Amino acid sequence: LGAVVKLWPSREGGSPGGRAGMDGSDVGPQPRPSRKRLRANGGGDLDGVLERLEEALRNSPQPPGQLLVAAQRLQQLQACVERKLACCRVDCLTPHEAIAFIYSKRVRLIKIARNDFEDASDDDGATGAAAPASAAGAASAAAGAGAASAGAGATGGGAQVPTIRSRSLVAHFQVGRARISAACRADSLVDSAAPSGGSLPSRYVAELRALPQPAAGTAANGEGAPTERGQVLLKLHSWDQALSVIEWPAWEALRGRSGNFDRRPAADFARDIALLGVFRELRRKFAKETSDSEDEAPGIFSTLSTCEMMASAVLPSATTRPPEPAPATPPQEANAAAAAAGAVSSAGVAGAGGAVAAGGASGLPAAEAEAESEAAVLVD
Repeated sequence: LGAVVKLWPSREGGSPGGRAGMDGSDVGPQPRPSRKRLRANGGGDLDGVLERLEEALRNSPQPPGQLLVAAQRLQQLQACVERKLACCRVDCLTPHEAIAFIYSKRVRLIKIARNDFEDASDDDGATGAAAPASAAGAASAAAGAGAASAGAGATGGGAQVPTIRSRSLVAHFQVGRARISAACRADSLVDSAAPSGGSLPSRYVAELRALPQPAAGTAANGEGAPTERGQVLLKLHSWDQALSVIEWPAWEALRGRSGNFDRRPAADFARDIALLGVFRELRRKFAKETSDSEDEAPGIFSTLSTCEMMASAVLPSATTRPPEPAPATPPQEANAAAAAAGAVSSAGVAGAGGAVAAGGASGLPAAEAEAESEAAVLVD
């Protein structure tokens, strides 16, 4: 009935849906009262919202039930904010604390593929010498053993060759859609001929590799992944920093496969992947492990700390990175500049010869003629 009355024209000639005033005139359609609750607009910034929330909690007393509900909702809000922060992109203006948090969420530990530090005492007691983790490890261990045996031969012909103990830790990480492996190895030479069985200085090797993409039926935790070792990203040796290898094209490819969330130079991306992602996560996982083992060989925590220091010394940072070289001059421009310089020098020599001849013809002294020739060369 109300709809019919609104649509029916009024007797005073008003428009449909109109309402007559006190004097019989049509005042037109009237707006309906809004039932929405008006919200206070405080500027829309997060700092203002947090300040008002803190002020409300501090000034007005709340019952325990409401405070518990508020704590639960704040935890949910914190998780939402952390997820949003982890999805942000990194550039040169991003604060360091935000970069550290983003890399801690982006670089995720999948599994520990190998850990020789857990049962190292059993392996060393049974075999006496563990096999190196790679061909480079075998070469370095053999070189160390050869040096030790050479020193032993120099002191005494009947001295025994020191025992090589090699322990490795291999972990797999996920960075976006890409997968990388981190390997840390400690090679210690134990002199069995010494009365106390002392150990010689240890050697450390750290390696980062970009693993190939898993097959379609591979599990998320890496089970059933291909056995290829992948492409080398970084390789470090504690006894010689000149042997360090950094493959920048491989780092660029890894950044593309990880989603290009870091828009800074490749050097910053590589340093943060290694230090803020890989080694920080490994140190957090093995923080409760002892730094020294029972047989005086390097422990897992000391090995991780040494490998992290090697990576920090080799990978350039924003403050230690050398300035970029000037762009190379095209060959045609370089040839033209060389030809112009040659023409200027030949003209200067010719002008100097003419000045000397003129000085001799005019009867000037030899010193004055030579000075005029030098001035002519400088002017040219």
